Amino acid sequence: MADKEIQELLNAYHANTLWEIANANGLRATDERGKRLNRHVLMRKMEKEFFTRQRVLASLEKLNWRERAVLDRLLLRGGTASTKSLRREALRAGLVTVDEQPSRGRGGYYYHSVPYADGYAGHPHRSKSTEFVDVIARLTYYGLVFSKDVPLTSGNQPYKLRFHPGATLYVPQAIRRHLPKPEPIQEDKPWQPEETRQGDSALLLRDLYLYWDFVRRNQVPLLKNGLVGKRSLKAINAILLTPDPSLDKARREDETERLYRLRLLLEELGLLRRQKGYLRLTDKDPLHIPPFWTWPEVRQVQACLKAWNGLRVADGAAIETPSQYAPRPARARQAILDALQRLPADRWIEIEELVEDITDQDPDFLFADHSRLDSHKNRWHYGYYYGSTKTLLAKFEKAEQAFVRASVTGFLHQLGLVELGRVGKQWNAVRLTPLGRAALGGETPPAPAEQDRGRLIVQPNFQVMALGPVQLDALARLDLFAERTRADRGAFEYRLSRDSIYRAQQLGLDARQVLRFLEELNGGALPQNVRRSLEEWHAHHERIVFRSGVHLLQAADGGLLAELMADEQIGPLLARNPAPDVALIAGGREKDLIAALVQRGLFPAVSGDQPASADKSVTVEADGTIRPIHAVPSLHLRGRLSRLAKEQPDGTWKLTPRSIRRAGGSRNKVLRLLDELGRLHRGELPEGLAERIKAWGGYYGDAAYQTLTLIEFRNRQALTELQAIPELGAYLTPFPAGDRALAVVDEAQLDQVREILERLGVHLREGLGRR
Repeated sequence: MADKEIQELLNAYHANTLWEIANANGLRATDERGKRLNRHVLMRKMEKEFFTRQRVLASLEKLNWRERAVLDRLLLRGGTASTKSLRREALRAGLVTVDEQPSRGRGGYYYHSVPYADGYAGHPHRSKSTEFVDVIARLTYYGLVFSKDVPLTSGNQPYKLRFHPGATLYVPQAIRRHLPKPEPIQEDKPWQPEETRQGDSALLLRDLYLYWDFVRRNQVPLLKNGLVGKRSLKAINAILLTPDPSLDKARREDETERLYRLRLLLEELGLLRRQKGYLRLTDKDPLHIPPFWTWPEVRQVQACLKAWNGLRVADGAAIETPSQYAPRPARARQAILDALQRLPADRWIEIEELVEDITDQDPDFLFADHSRLDSHKNRWHYGYYYGSTKTLLAKFEKAEQAFVRASVTGFLHQLGLVELGRVGKQWNAVRLTPLGRAALGGETPPAPAEQDRGRLIVQPNFQVMALGPVQLDALARLDLFAERTRADRGAFEYRLSRDSIYRAQQLGLDARQVLRFLEELNGGALPQNVRRSLEEWHAHHERIVFRSGVHLLQAADGGLLAELMADEQIGPLLARNPAPDVALIAGGREKDLIAALVQRGLFPAVSGDQPASADKSVTVEADGTIRPIHAVPSLHLRGRLSRLAKEQPDGTWKLTPRSIRRAGGSRNKVLRLLDELGRLHRGELPEGLAERIKAWGGYYGDAAYQTLTLIEFRNRQALTELQAIPELGAYLTPFPAGDRALAVVDEAQLDQVREILERLGVHLREGLGRR
């Protein structure tokens, strides 16, 4: 029984091609009358006689050095390779040429009639041609190298193969077992690009940190579409170590390249989130430093890779194809990483070759229907895909090249995973860096030199220098209590000040903690003047402390409070008096104090700790006088009234044009002012007061007037037709007036309009009225 591989091979080729291969290799392919054997008879004959050791070695002897070298390279690949990748390897080794256009001589039939060839088709009888497809055609003619993977016909059957190669080249096992094993190829000198460019993960990681810290310090509002507005983007871009050059031309955030990706990465890493119209930290505690900033560089890079791989959007404008083609960026990114991981150490590869390697493994890595369309290369599609499949495939291949190029030369280079190489005028080659091998393959990265670990220097002038790759969590702590004055790749500069330490204390960071942190990173004691100043600032800040949850007694005047504090029953219930008419109530004695005051005939007004406790506690008179209900207005009431009215010497308050102008100025502000008065006043506001407040507060705004010259035409149709006349239309501006055909005319142009209308037979008379 014949080998299944042999049967599939022979069945894949055109009968005429099989006949030529058999005839060229000494296998009789005619009957006794000299007539060609039919296909089935020829296939049975070749199954028995063609794949012998004697025939294979005889064919091997016919090869020239170029054909033998290409065959050896295919064998060194295990006997199978994509046509594109083998062609690139042979071209780089100088074994073949491409895009040669031989004259139409012998073999012209193949030039025009190979249905799966794009134009120029390889043919074995161009014996002197160095064109790759001709070299392969000769290797097929000698019965050593065969093809597979060709497009489908309109009947969904694969085209029968000719000498022109298909998408995949292979040496069948039935032939490979008879061939000598080729010697490994020793490259005289590994291929190197003309110029190289290193990436730097520290720049990207620090820009991620700077973006995160900006959100920590500032309100970043989101637009209704969930994107960051242009104003915030400009502020963020200004602090980045590598600003995004695409921002100037971008109309919205998702049209930028670096800024949009940084924000999406921070969200994917769980460091930022979108909440209630703002971009916020994931953790509400401002002193919390997320673990990500404490991780070693390799772990941070791996986390960024995982986050990048999970993004649903493509890098920049890499994919220019319509959305109905359903690109799959997440799958494509993983395919790129897998291909890079397969590269040998220190091996340079051109981006086109990288794309070929990816498509060899997964032709549908970016578009799910690429391989399906590729199998129908010469057909026209309707419905979901409309148009020539060749045109669609060209779009797919262009987008795939663009996506891989954008990913490799963009994010992966910025992250320090690949090094770029220049070939001609383009940065068209890549090589995996040691950091890339560590991040992708789990290799241990080289330990950084001692001088590369970064260090912190605190100087006597209160300047703090973070030199080199200082850990990002250290920068996150420095930014809590010091003012950042400069940030670049080599150093972050800070300055300690009384204000910066005070802000840190407001967040809950003690000055003693700041001292310990600085000494730890400084590697020793701080300059004496810096330590002394920090301690003094801490002491000064502790002199004023805001306390919550306290209860106060406020008397009508200082004499009454002094009398109460001297009272044997009431005095012990009071602590001390921070002001002449205010005393602190002893802890937990509020109810006892109220009972004691009532027993003495003093009925206190009790107010809560919220501003609303002052509601319904005044009366507002028609002339704007405001009288508190209680003899001692609460602190909340005083605070609310001070924004609306002027306090009078007799203890009342007065609404005045000046106080209303200060609180008003627009319709909404006046409405809020009236609403506030309504909550404070008991009952309905006096009649007429609201109108005076509206007048004083600018409720109705300003107005403007202008004298207009109007022309009324017979009807709206006549006006429309006259507007369409070029010399007249520019002077007529329609004036909305129901069904009346009115137009505004500049008074200075009235005579000119009159003259044009007269020429058109329209008599212009003075005075408006219906006709």
